[in-house]
Amino acid sequence: MTEPTATTKPWFRDRYTWKFLGGAALFLAGFIVAPVFGVVSVFGCVFGLVADNHAMHADSHLRSISEVTTGTVIDIDVRHYSGAGKTGGHTECIPIVKGEANGSPHRWELTNHPACNDYYTVGERLQVMYDPTDVDHAGVRSDKILATYRHNLGVEVQIGLIGLGLSAVGAACWTWLLRREKRKKRGAQLRQS
Repeated sequence: MTEPTATTKPWFRDRYTWKFLGGAALFLAGFIVAPVFGVVSVFGCVFGLVADNHAMHADSHLRSISEVTTGTVIDIDVRHYSGAGKTGGHTECIPIVKGEANGSPHRWELTNHPACNDYYTVGERLQVMYDPTDVDHAGVRSDKILATYRHNLGVEVQIGLIGLGLSAVGAACWTWLLRREKRKKRGAQLRQS
């Protein structure tokens, strides 16, 4: 009777290979990806909240001191900005509005509202608020702008909560690992004494 020969299994049928790959994926997700994305998300949330709150404050200040006139969009100035590296730049669509300020005709480039998603069309009539002491300091008096600010704040809060959750997962993983190592050292010291 002959001895059966041991046959080796291919790597993808070996359960230890899959355990190793699963452990490596969990390690990367819990110890590296979650904390990094968590911290980046929290910082992005904070910077976004600061920028949007500044813009909302400037808009609120202009609303408090402004005169309001009705203007007509006479052109949409599409400006392409190239970005450095892989960012690809961005495009701004700035409405050029013609109206009357302090009793004389005036043109505004409303650069504070460079939306390119069909917010403005040529011929559309807009309420323009302007500072009577500096007629070039102007903005659109629109509920769309306020809705955009509210939407942005909501998105930033969601990003911040996701970032806090990912950071908590990363912190829990690292805390578990450090406590485990501390217990191992304490156990080794007890065995030696």
